[in-house]
Amino acid sequence: MDAAQVRAALNASRSNICWWRKHDRFPQGFRTGNAVMTRTAEIAGWCASRGISIEWL
Repeated sequence: MDAAQVRAALNASRSNICWWRKHDRFPQGFRTGNAVMTRTAEIAGWCASRGISIEWL
C-alpha cells in the first residue's frame, strides 16, 4: 500500500502514522521509485496484535 492508501485505510493523518511508527512499532515503509510503500500483511499483523478489527472489501 502506498502512503495515501495507508492513511485512508486507517483513517489516520500523516502525524498519526509517524507517531505510531515512533512509539507503537507501526511497520516501516520502503521506497519504490518516488512512492513509499508498506506491506499490507505487516499492517494487518500490526492491527491484529492491537485488537483492531479488519474488514476486507
